[in-house]
Amino acid sequence: MDKSEEAQKLFECGMEAYRAKDYTKALTLLKQAAELGHVVAMNKLSRIYSRESRHIGISENISESLKYLQMAAENNHTRSMVALGNHYYYTQKNFVLAFQWYYKAAELGDKTAIENVARSYRDGTGVEKSGEKALEWYKKIAYYPTKHPHREIILEIAKIYRDGVGNVKSDGEEAVKWLREIEDSQVVQLIAEIYRDGLGLPADGEKAVEEFKKLLYPSVLYPYGERTSEACLCIARIYRDGVGNIQQSNKEYLKWLREATKPFESYFQEYPFYNRAAMIELGDVYRDGIFVRKKDCNKALYYYKQVFDCYHDDIEDSEIALRIVEIYSKGIGGVNKNPKEAEKYLAWAKELNTLIDDRSFSEEDNEH
Repeated sequence: MDKSEEAQKLFECGMEAYRAKDYTKALTLLKQAAELGHVVAMNKLSRIYSRESRHIGISENISESLKYLQMAAENNHTRSMVALGNHYYYTQKNFVLAFQWYYKAAELGDKTAIENVARSYRDGTGVEKSGEKALEWYKKIAYYPTKHPHREIILEIAKIYRDGVGNVKSDGEEAVKWLREIEDSQVVQLIAEIYRDGLGLPADGEKAVEEFKKLLYPSVLYPYGERTSEACLCIARIYRDGVGNIQQSNKEYLKWLREATKPFESYFQEYPFYNRAAMIELGDVYRDGIFVRKKDCNKALYYYKQVFDCYHDDIEDSEIALRIVEIYSKGIGGVNKNPKEAEKYLAWAKELNTLIDDRSFSEEDNEH
């Protein structure tokens, strides 16, 4: 029996003893296997002396754990290399040594190590920041382990092109090309935002609207309405601001903003929900008389109350209550003064935010 066969036999007997809960025998046999160069035995001993110690009734021994982990790593056991890199990265905060071990394992084809090397180049941790090298390593596992795109890796590649990292300039078209490799609502939204915000390319309102419209109707990919509501609000704001080749349009803004305020079904709730931001924004439009012919605080109250009654559970909602208090206190935009209602909503606002004091609203102060 040669050395490797003997090591394998000792390892198998050690693991059999380990499963039988004869831990003293298991440790003896595994150590003998490790001394003969069995890297899996080394890795197992490292785990026994660290996270597995409490389950087998021995004291944790970090120095012994690291000794065997180092032995396995130095014998090209990639899982141990990554684990040793993680120790230097997260525990010792020695990013240079962490990168060195990740790189050695990555060169041997370990997927986790490759991802860590790419991340290190992307962020400049333990090595000089380089968008080009980050992309080089990410692309090695973009279609791992099959020919199908690896979603999270594709997203990382696209974000590097979108944002520009190190020596890679922002390139929105290249980011969109990679994002097209995968298909889900988050990706569609990311593509729309690239066109809307002009990330690495000229802002293009028409293409942004085209992408946001893909989120409008429930389908297998987007079965619930929350993304539809958010997409409507994004389209509304594109028309409100006039983005790229889209001209500013009050009519289109209000049309899409009203669409965004429609109730939607939520995966987490049995009853309909409302888009808080859209409801408040449309309420502000009617309260302030902007984008519409005149102030109409009755409509403003309708939208404020809908969202307040729907949520009514955190500090943000106290600001909605204060909008209602202001309208009732001042009697503006076609709404009669109503001190009783103002007092009621002020009390609710103070319940939600203890920093709110007894505000005094008058027709002269901050009138809209």
